[in-house]
Amino acid sequence: MNRAATTALMCLLCAVAVPALAADDGDALDELQGTWEATNSLEDARSNIDAQIDAVVSEMSFIKRPFARRRLTKVTKPCQTMTFDRLEEARVEIHCTSRKAAAAPLDGTPVRWTDEDGETFTLTQKVEEDRIVQTFKGEDGTRRNTYRREGDRMILNAKLTSDQLPEPLTFRRTFERK
Repeated sequence: MNRAATTALMCLLCAVAVPALAADDGDALDELQGTWEATNSLEDARSNIDAQIDAVVSEMSFIKRPFARRRLTKVTKPCQTMTFDRLEEARVEIHCTSRKAAAAPLDGTPVRWTDEDGETFTLTQKVEEDRIVQTFKGEDGTRRNTYRREGDRMILNAKLTSDQLPEPLTFRRTFERK
């Protein structure tokens, strides 16, 4: 095959593959788009998350423990309702009822995002296989939320990491379409 034929074949493959990748990104969002309600109460969710926090901070010194517990409690406010909306320019907004909505491109492009308390994070959102991965990176750590659909339910897996923690804090919430 000569060089011109090879180049033409490569251009053809790119023309077919790039729209297919974009469609895959949309498929994950299409699966999650809309409003979801948690399957357990806020009180139960808070209790479950607090138990995970206690397990992680129990390995810390008694001096650091209360500071870590307070910080982790602040950044793990449970959501009762979550909404996924497609915005203009391939941006997606993920909104939790107890937090400020987070909007960013779904291609992993980082944006600056400020929470309801004025704290600034670098926010990225991207599709990985059949899930949307949302990452908040701040001065003292990172939170990675993974959203995926399982049948009629949406599963949120959260993982918080920091140099100050002896191990990552993880928790899971389940939601049903509202």
